[in-house]
Amino acid sequence: MLQRSERTGRHLLDYWQVLQRRRFVVYLAMGAVTIVALMGSFLVTPMYRGTTTLQIERQNPEIFTFRDVASMDASWSAYADFYQTQYRILSSEAVARKAVKRLGLTSHPDFQVGTAKPSLYARVRGLFPSRGVRVPQSAEDLAAQRLLGGLEVSPVRNSHLVQISWVS
Repeated sequence: MLQRSERTGRHLLDYWQVLQRRRFVVYLAMGAVTIVALMGSFLVTPMYRGTTTLQIERQNPEIFTFRDVASMDASWSAYADFYQTQYRILSSEAVARKAVKRLGLTSHPDFQVGTAKPSLYARVRGLFPSRGVRVPQSAEDLAAQRLLGGLEVSPVRNSHLVQISWVS
């Protein structure tokens, strides 16, 4: 009777013989996977991310009267609401328009009208007539929308920090 190690060795040898007999199937599968991976890597648009970290702190008035101290809301909800408000302001359209003006993004090739490819959803939706009236937008508004499209504002837990990222 064969011992256990000999039986295991025998099974492994059987598997190896099957692989050798079917080596062309193995080569074909490996080649197909390699070709699909190469095609996928060349067809995917590269994405770049720029990230910065900001510290947001509440500014309290320098001088208090008794009425000011009594009217201050020092509860946790008011504290959290302040930071949620700041995050919304950072990702607002008004701030995006101001950035577009200050940086002159309307003349940048990536932000000009007609340079972006429509998404698959937009192309399918364009096949059907729309009920709403389209309002023409200025180049500044379109650039601000593109700026907001790549913007990510994410707070860092248990801190006064917020990470602002833009993906292009």
